[in-house]
Amino acid sequence: MTKKEIIEIVTRWMIEKGERIDKNHLRGVIECVLEAFIDLLASDGRIEIRGFGIFKIKKTPARVGRNPVTKEEAKVPARNIVQFKAGRYMIDAVNRE
Repeated sequence: MTKKEIIEIVTRWMIEKGERIDKNHLRGVIECVLEAFIDLLASDGRIEIRGFGIFKIKKTPARVGRNPVTKEEAKVPARNIVQFKAGRYMIDAVNRE
């Protein structure tokens, strides 16, 4: 899903609720929220949105990897990855029939 698709979905949702919003304004709000998430995650290492889920940084150590075809070894450097754990509300919503 792209930012453009998110903007379209939120715009339609707001129109259904009887609200009017300018798409350019909404685009700016969504971009600001996403930038804030990235900045907060980079600085704090964790974002918790109750009911939705938790984003956190996990540090992976350096290791030796292996090419599955050639069996050649290669060094994989240490890095940070983003993990997400879904919250109860999201889990319940996804599992509804």
